[in-house]
Amino acid sequence: MKMAPLLLPGLVSFSFSLQLGFAADTRPPDAVLELQSFAVYALSRGKGLSEDGRKALDGFRQLLREMKAEGQVVEVSDARIGIEGETRVCAKFASSELAGKAWTQLQQLSAGADLVQLKPEKC
Repeated sequence: MKMAPLLLPGLVSFSFSLQLGFAADTRPPDAVLELQSFAVYALSRGKGLSEDGRKALDGFRQLLREMKAEGQVVEVSDARIGIEGETRVCAKFASSELAGKAWTQLQQLSAGADLVQLKPEKC
């Protein structure tokens, strides 16, 4: 019982952030900032990519096209990794700040998408 007052503010804050549609921690991982790159994996459960997975991939590709046109993306690789549309898209950005910005935008694009994973890694 003595711990409840200590936990309540954290729970209220977490609940409030979820109601607003924000993740509890949207800061990009340090590895993304250090590498200035990350990959997005869209996977399947044996029935092809989910609709949300396709939308997240399409949104990421569009974001990369726009950033590349502005010279903010250094390298992009886009490869099918499976027979049902599973895909890996990886991008290297011109700065840590741009990588972090793209990571945050992609987290928002892929929120709730089934089997879409973001991984800090080199392209």
